[in-house]
Amino acid sequence: SKETKNLVALDVSLLKKIASWKQEEEGNQTSSNNFVQLQDLRRELRGKLAKTREEIRLAENLYKDASDFEQIVQEQSSRLKSVGLLKDIINKSNCPLCGNGLEEATEPLENLKNAVIITNNELVEVRREQPRINAHIERLIEKEAELLSRLRDARIKIEAIVKENDELQKTR
Repeated sequence: SKETKNLVALDVSLLKKIASWKQEEEGNQTSSNNFVQLQDLRRELRGKLAKTREEIRLAENLYKDASDFEQIVQEQSSRLKSVGLLKDIINKSNCPLCGNGLEEATEPLENLKNAVIITNNELVEVRREQPRINAHIERLIEKEAELLSRLRDARIKIEAIVKENDELQKTR
């Protein structure tokens, strides 16, 4: 992303400045150590950020798949309801075509009845899971924002170290 490219460019320019510092000076050594620690922190945060973004992408795909499934099942259910089959299949053992009572349930009718029941149960489950998936996505987005904030804080601290060292170099 654009933000990642900017962070890498900043790292390169800051590393060049630090490389020019005289390592034997005590103030520079402390600044250099702080810089290295902050760079390590930024590297770790960027890794966590990449992982969080991947988790967001996967959760959003899962939510979309669940929504698509729900829509398909709703359409199938609507088609069955529109011809009056769904109610008859679930509630009684009548012929779905002529409406006459059946003495024995036929295998195709039982299979259809079971398929409708399973589909309805799956629809209920999808509707139950969607809010959970959505809440998970929201938590991940909050985590992403927190990681970005910590990355910005680390960048600001690194820039302050570089500025301080630049000023020290100018005064010597």
